Amino acid sequence: MSHAMTLARPYAKALFNAVCEEGLDLAVCRTDLEQLSIQLTQACVSHLLKRPGLSVDDRLAICTALMPNLSSPLLGLLGVLIEKRKTPVLPELYELFSSYCDTQSKQLSVTLYTAFPVDDDFLKTLKAHLSKSNSTADSTVTVSIESVIDQKLLGGGVLRMGDQVIDASLRTQLNRLTQTLTTS
Repeated sequence: MSHAMTLARPYAKALFNAVCEEGLDLAVCRTDLEQLSIQLTQACVSHLLKRPGLSVDDRLAICTALMPNLSSPLLGLLGVLIEKRKTPVLPELYELFSSYCDTQSKQLSVTLYTAFPVDDDFLKTLKAHLSKSNSTADSTVTVSIESVIDQKLLGGGVLRMGDQVIDASLRTQLNRLTQTLTTS
């Protein structure tokens, strides 16, 4: 798990709880957070926010000019992120917030990274397995899988579900084997 994901987790949980407590629409907040993440991670905006002469209020004013209709929980989060200089974790924060929204709505969004294209039968089997393993007797989880070809992988695959990663790539397996052989 990445360091940015670890830093983003408490902010994502706090935002999710605040949005739920205020009874706001999770889908709208999710979309706003995605747009905020995209806007603030653009090189020109990111560079502008890092200027040493700008106060926290000036940075917040720039952000609210880019996204003028943010809800109060998002504005509060943005103020904290700017003050603590944590705006670079916005993409991970969005990813975690999205996974919390999916959990709330009994959805599971999964990304499968593989070296080569995966056939539909495998995806159907994986989807059924993930749905069964994440469902309860009271509710069924709907799974959506995005398959991504990653040229850096030698073989195998990496499955990402929110902040959980299952790495079954050939490279990881070879690294584990090397580690086992060198420590034995």
